[in-house]
Amino acid sequence: MLNQWILALLCTWLTLAVVSSQSLEDEFSNPCTTADSCGQCMRISPICAWCGQEGYPRSLRRCDIVQNLEKTCNLTDITNPVQTSKEVKNQEWTSGSFNEDPIQIKPQELAFTLRPNEPVNFKLRFRQQENYPVDLYFLLDLSYGMARDQQAQTRLIALGHDIGTKMKNITSNFRLGFGSFVDKLLMPYSAWTDQMLEDRCPGETCRKPHDYRNEVDLGTDYALFATKMQAALEDVSQSLDDAEGGLDGVIQTLDCNRIGWREKSRRIIVYSSNSLFHMAGAGKLGGATKQSNLQCSLNSDGYYKDEKIYDYPSVSQVASKLREKNANIIFAVMASVVDDYRKLSAFLDGAVVGQLEDDSKNIVDLINNKYYELRSRIKFEANNADYVDVKFKSKCRGKVLKETAMCENLEIKETVEFDVTMTVDPDICEGKSGEVTKEVMLDAVGLNETLVVRLNVTCNCHCELPQQEELNSPKCFAGNGTFQCGVCE
Repeated sequence: MLNQWILALLCTWLTLAVVSSQSLEDEFSNPCTTADSCGQCMRISPICAWCGQEGYPRSLRRCDIVQNLEKTCNLTDITNPVQTSKEVKNQEWTSGSFNEDPIQIKPQELAFTLRPNEPVNFKLRFRQQENYPVDLYFLLDLSYGMARDQQAQTRLIALGHDIGTKMKNITSNFRLGFGSFVDKLLMPYSAWTDQMLEDRCPGETCRKPHDYRNEVDLGTDYALFATKMQAALEDVSQSLDDAEGGLDGVIQTLDCNRIGWREKSRRIIVYSSNSLFHMAGAGKLGGATKQSNLQCSLNSDGYYKDEKIYDYPSVSQVASKLREKNANIIFAVMASVVDDYRKLSAFLDGAVVGQLEDDSKNIVDLINNKYYELRSRIKFEANNADYVDVKFKSKCRGKVLKETAMCENLEIKETVEFDVTMTVDPDICEGKSGEVTKEVMLDAVGLNETLVVRLNVTCNCHCELPQQEELNSPKCFAGNGTFQCGVCE
């Protein structure tokens, strides 16, 4: 008798343990159990489905793993949206021409219909093309300290004459432009009287300082480019403090349409200086108290005309403008400031730094080497991606797949492939109904090329649409409720 009682107690304990284990398993392995509506069910997990069958037993879950519902619910009453994809645009590779845009990214546009928390996976390919269009703009520090060395001045003038020939070794589709900077014509940055300017330039004549001037628009008149550069280098200016206004020049160069940047080209600014740079806050000392508005403001002679109104830009503002304009910058600077520019470049996508020798004799090789460094790498950046988690993986030139959005040391006509995964956060549906459309841009840093990914996110079920509601339905408490998706509300 005692043995039977012990056996019965043991069986009861085992049954409770199994039930408890099943409950814990349901709680932790089945995410669908917490949903009270079809829309919630769609947003929890892509493995969840909804049973809209009328009269479905209350003891069963309407939101459940689809395999479970297929055993208990009419298949025609199960809501389980299937992910769809469409290749909207996938043009072939091309280097482009003066009449045709280059293409280095494939595909160019994709569209998906999906649910929150449901990953989408696709391939993104990049190929380095021959003769890719290059717009190369020189931004030179014309302060007395930069150009006073006769050898340096001679080599920079020679650069103006030789760069056209040198660029033909890189691409046959290029244009050159040139601008200059010194500093704001305000105390205490610059010599603001003729006598002070004369004292700062002993034995020669210096022109008045300017914050920035566009000397030559981007174009193919290489002789004009060389002549203008020589004239500018022979007519230098002078400031009072060590730092210069070069970052104002960067903003104006990037934002002014008159510079002539092409829509599809590798845009490169070669910034050459031997001095530090003023940043946001420094301008207030001279009365330029307004925050930089990052907008073009050149007069008819190409001078920046609002230098006395707006402060210098911040590092984050320069970074933002570089991203906006898909541009690169090569800092070709002297040894005394190279570390400062390396620190600056760490905050700027598409920026590299090279050290000029004292007489600038290595400037041509420096430009060639740094151009190759920029040209031979590709980095992708996801924009307009709030509520979307984006992950890149690639083997680049190796054999091991790793999580990265950048590949380096690429050769011309070499193709690299990225595996991209996007997952939409359910919060994108907050306060919205039906389908939410989101366009995510996968931009190639420093290139005006983009893969557009259009995500059509299912936030609610079709049965939850207003036209599907049965108001005051006889199925609900004698007409005192709304029948929707198989349940009364």
